[in-house]
Amino acid sequence: MPLLQAEAVGVSFGGLRALHDVELAVEPGTVTGLIGPNGAGKTTMFNVISGLIDPTNGRVRFEDRDMTGLEPHERARLGIARTFQRLEVFGSLTARENILVAAEIRQGWSKEKIDPRAIAGEILETVGIGHVADQRADTMSTGLLRLVELGRALATAPRLMLLDEASSGLTESETDFMAELLKRLAAQGLAVLLVEHDIEFVMGLCSDIYVLDFGRLIAHGSPAEVQANKEVQVAYLGQDGDAA
Repeated sequence: MPLLQAEAVGVSFGGLRALHDVELAVEPGTVTGLIGPNGAGKTTMFNVISGLIDPTNGRVRFEDRDMTGLEPHERARLGIARTFQRLEVFGSLTARENILVAAEIRQGWSKEKIDPRAIAGEILETVGIGHVADQRADTMSTGLLRLVELGRALATAPRLMLLDEASSGLTESETDFMAELLKRLAAQGLAVLLVEHDIEFVMGLCSDIYVLDFGRLIAHGSPAEVQANKEVQVAYLGQDGDAA
């Protein structure tokens, strides 16, 4: 059974139909891609899953539990974490303090007996930023900040990670490191749903890919199947596959 399952999710903003009965599923221990041209509805889908907006129709299930009506913080406590395309970090805090904030919040609602400082230390090493642990976030590069934000999300002990443009602003070496890190996290059982514009990054990382265009799901399958799909070629290239 999938950890996450979206069933016929539709979203309307007034007369604008942003999503049309979209269905997708994410399994534990996998990295799943959600791609499409600008305006395809990818972030809207993330907002539905994380509880920032309610679907007009359909539902999202997590561990077969209908999450309709659950607030974002309630979904976080179930095990859903998210990062954003536009970096959301506490600039005046260090990398360690950014992660510690999330670990301490988790301590406040979790029934587990945890040591937030120990968790922050472990995560700093996991995401590869132990060497800048005590550097202020507002002095860091985009590549480091992506890892700070990912580390902060990991501090909530998620089972599903929603990553919005994880490779945005990264150098080639930083992108390679991010891909390997996500593979390691998935191998440990984490489910990852990735919205991404870097197609090469997606194709080399994801085992399963969903493609949206104008709010509609136009393709789903392996990287090879998606790349060969003529509707996908038209959506990205503006011409038919043979011409491309």
